[in-house]
Amino acid sequence: MTGMPYDPVEITDPATGITVSVIPYTSCKLVYEQFDKREVQEPEKANNNLHIWELAEGLRNVGSIGGEQGLSFAVLAPKEVAKLYDEYSYGAKPDLETANLIAALNGPMAHLYVKNRATNSWEDKPREIEDVGYVAELLRLMFTEDKSESSLPEIFTSGVFDKAIPSVSGMKRLAKSIDKILIRQGDGYVVFQGLGRDYASINMTEPRYVRAAERIGGLCSTDD
Repeated sequence: MTGMPYDPVEITDPATGITVSVIPYTSCKLVYEQFDKREVQEPEKANNNLHIWELAEGLRNVGSIGGEQGLSFAVLAPKEVAKLYDEYSYGAKPDLETANLIAALNGPMAHLYVKNRATNSWEDKPREIEDVGYVAELLRLMFTEDKSESSLPEIFTSGVFDKAIPSVSGMKRLAKSIDKILIRQGDGYVVFQGLGRDYASINMTEPRYVRAAERIGGLCSTDD
């Protein structure tokens, strides 16, 4: 479990270089009104939650780097957040037709649902590599400690996603915020270790993982 900071956090604006002291926003309520204002955004940067806007900022920067190479992803978001990305095809979108990711953020966990981008349909199973695999690889390079070179360096350029994305977005604290990336396969989950690498079984025996395999297995439902 991640504890919330209560003391002021220093936030540096990457555009101006100006550093300000910010009181973190610690409520679990989703903030989206007037989200185009810095005074609303910065308290979200200062806490330990991955706000839907912070994910969208990462996707926007990814799209600007590799959108033409198939890295154009847009997460479903409230219209107040999505309007910040009107000029882009990536980042965030306000409806299911134009979005291709749904993020269910829940405390220390999150579920991501990926659209089949080839058919632009939520009804069709997403492609293992070009849809699910690309999203997982982006998350690995941006937000986990594993910054090792991708097996697709022509798309996932070495050193770009682990450094440029959090820095440009002003959210360096998120650079190693994801511990494990799990991918659902059939009635269970496997651990993603990078494109082109074998999936690993869930065997989290460290004391900080309390009955991990059992608890994760309980998330599966044959009804969805």
